[in-house]
Amino acid sequence: MVETSETAEMVRREAQELADRAKLLAHHDQQSTPEVGLVGYKWTFAFGATPFPAIMPIGPHPRDAGAFDRPAAPARGRRPLPA
Repeated sequence: MVETSETAEMVRREAQELADRAKLLAHHDQQSTPEVGLVGYKWTFAFGATPFPAIMPIGPHPRDAGAFDRPAAPARGRRPLPA
């Protein structure tokens, strides 16, 4: 996701408002519902500026290093296809 810092701040505020509302509703539930009727939930939310290459590096995978320098070996037990 690419956005301006203003948009990111708006999203952060909305996430904080949602967390505050969930906390208030949970408090009300705890005051008005028997413990056997309550279920615990865990929220996880992460949001921050991250350079794209840090999370999605682009380039050959290390296991493929040199893979294009040599012809592929035929699968075991199979004959190579004719050229």
